[in-house]
Amino acid sequence: MVAAEDADVLLAVKMAGEAELAGAILVGDREKIKKAAEEVHFDISKHAVIDEKDPGKAAKIAVAKVKANEADIIMKGLLGTADFLKVVLDKECGLRAAGVLSHVAAFEVPGYNRLLLAADCAMNVAPGLAEKTAIIKNALQVSRALGITEAKVAAVCAVETVNKDMPPWMRQRWPR
Repeated sequence: MVAAEDADVLLAVKMAGEAELAGAILVGDREKIKKAAEEVHFDISKHAVIDEKDPGKAAKIAVAKVKANEADIIMKGLLGTADFLKVVLDKECGLRAAGVLSHVAAFEVPGYNRLLLAADCAMNVAPGLAEKTAIIKNALQVSRALGITEAKVAAVCAVETVNKDMPPWMRQRWPR
């Protein structure tokens, strides 16, 4: 967890731990992490905490943990997305591998009987067929890692505002 001094993010880590889904290495300002953890009644004593006040340096530490197989995934806490991705995508020390980089989020929806994954909600603005295929493959890899053996895929494109980088045919509103 990069820049882990965010109460909402720590609540997610707490819930993942309680559900026995994941543990965490918390990287960030130790005192702010402790304060945020107290807000959500989260005992961080069972988790490694690496004290680094600079969010950019915290991101480098977290990326290094993943590269060294000391952590499996990296999660963004209280730092800007651009700052986070700058480190993740760094050619020298980042995690970028060949292929398309995409984002996958997992949602547990009350009243719905299974986990939902949303892939690439913001990273690839106007993907072509090859990129869309890679995004789906990335999401399927995540689903398998989460124990989902039979995934169902639906392609969705929706925007609320006009984006100059998205061709007009992609912004078309379908009749209701």
